[in-house]
Amino acid sequence: ILDRAILSFRKLGYKKKQEGEQMRFETEAEFLNRMNGLIRLFCKLLVSGGPPFDANMSIAWRWIADILNMDPR
Repeated sequence: ILDRAILSFRKLGYKKKQEGEQMRFETEAEFLNRMNGLIRLFCKLLVSGGPPFDANMSIAWRWIADILNMDPR
């Protein structure tokens, strides 16, 4: 059962962290902060109009549609 939990954390994108001599997965708050930062970076790139968003907005719309249509976990 522990192996399943570890696999599910990895599938969701949680990172392993070293604390002293122990390894642990990041907490939910740490994970959400990291995801928040990635989304903010994506949005800043989108607003700046740099590549790959300089040609059209289809990539951005496809990305947001994919995110919003994901099944809840």
